[in-house]
Amino acid sequence: MRWFKHLTDSYVNLKHREIISDFGLEGYGLYWLCLELIGQQGHNYRLNGSKSWKKALKSASGVSEEKIEKILKRFGELNLICYKSLKKGDLYIPKMKERADEYSVRKSGEYREKVVLEQNRIDKNRIDIVMQAFLDKKKYPKEKDDYTFYYKRYTNTIKRLLLFAKGDTDKVIQAINWFGGLCDKKGLSWTLETIEKWLPEYLAKGQKVGIEAYIKD
Repeated sequence: MRWFKHLTDSYVNLKHREIISDFGLEGYGLYWLCLELIGQQGHNYRLNGSKSWKKALKSASGVSEEKIEKILKRFGELNLICYKSLKKGDLYIPKMKERADEYSVRKSGEYREKVVLEQNRIDKNRIDIVMQAFLDKKKYPKEKDDYTFYYKRYTNTIKRLLLFAKGDTDKVIQAINWFGGLCDKKGLSWTLETIEKWLPEYLAKGQKVGIEAYIKD
C-alpha cells in the first residue's frame, strides 16, 4: 500500500479520544504506527505474528513492551483492531480497507468484484465519448470494422477508467490527452491500458505522477 487516508478530524473520533484519554498521544501515535506497518508489510490488512510486528512497534515508538501490550489490548476492546486476531499474535485491522488508497484497491480482487457489480452503471454514451477521444488522439481509422474492433477491445478498460474517475468523463479524457501527448512527445507507444495503470495517481496528484519517471528521455 502506497498510502492510506487519514481524516483531518480523526482525533475527535470517540474511540480515539478514549485512547488519548487513557494513554495520551503515545497511544494515539501507536495506533497510526499500526496502520503504517500494515500498509507497508501487511497482506489483506493483516500482519502475521511471524513478522515480529510488536518488535517493530517498540523500535519505532520507543514505548516499552509492557505498555504496548496494554495499549494493544485497549485497541482490541474498542474494536480499533481485531481482538480475536491479536490473541493469536496477528495485527489485523479489517476496517483499514475503508482507508485504502485507490492504487491498492485497484490491485485487489475486491476491486475486480466491484467492477463486475458496477460496470453496468456506466452508460454507453459515456463509453462512446471516451472511445472517440481515444481514437481521435491515436488517429485510428474510423471505418466501421476498425471502430468495432477497438470498441470490443477497450470497452471494459473504459468502464474501469470511468469507475476510477467516479463517472467523470472529462477527467478521463483529460488524462488521455495528457498521457497520450507525453508519450507521443517521447516517441513511445501507449494504449488505454497505459492510462489505466497511472490514472489513480493522476487523479490523486494531478500531472505530478510516477509516469514521469517511467517515461524517461
